Amino acid sequence: MKNLPLPLHYQISNELRKKLIDSQWAVGELFPGDKELMQIFNVSSTTVRRAIDELVREGWLERKPGKGTFIKRQYIETLGKLNGFFDIVRDKGYRPSSQVLQLEEVDIDTFEDSELSLFNSSRLFLIKKVQFVDENPIVLVKSFWPIEIGQKLAKYNLTNQGTYEIIQKELGIKLQEAHQYISAAIAGIEEAEYLELQPGDPILMMKRMAFLGDKPVELSVNYYRADRYRYRVVLKNEAVNIEDGILF
Repeated sequence: MKNLPLPLHYQISNELRKKLIDSQWAVGELFPGDKELMQIFNVSSTTVRRAIDELVREGWLERKPGKGTFIKRQYIETLGKLNGFFDIVRDKGYRPSSQVLQLEEVDIDTFEDSELSLFNSSRLFLIKKVQFVDENPIVLVKSFWPIEIGQKLAKYNLTNQGTYEIIQKELGIKLQEAHQYISAAIAGIEEAEYLELQPGDPILMMKRMAFLGDKPVELSVNYYRADRYRYRVVLKNEAVNIEDGILF
């Protein structure tokens, strides 16, 4: 490790961050102490403290005077799969749930999203809800569906079952493709209220149009807590065979 050009504390923080991302420790668990990390990495206490300070600043760890350093949070992240929130969270070993805020037919003219016109209908079915991970609010969802599909979804318990899970397993609709856009945003009054943030706090805004063939079946506009959720994109060099590894 010492032969690498990057500063030692940066190398250590990177390695520890990867372990945190891979959920090697649970939220609330005691993190290894400075002496243990000094032995593992064969570095000085100053180097270890600088690495840990970086992870504390990023929100991964929390120092508690007289008690030690504890795991503060772990990100929920998505890859390039057409999966629903419930599937993603369960795969990470957490417990997903939802609070349904609105289930009703709406006139698309009352909304500003131009993509709604792709449905070729003046009215759609809106499912609005807050989704939680282990009872912590993560995302405010506004999901628009053709009325006949939305009415069927509304018959299910959406507090403990995801819409994609219902669509594919219960209704037999196999979503084939989605166009997804992600951008930075700030929390407005509504987002701040439901996500337990302050107005103006940074959030992620994701907009996704899902298709069945060339027919749109859902427009989802989601607002995520940026400190709890992120997107990970795996990039592959076309000159590298799959068995040679994934570039990230």
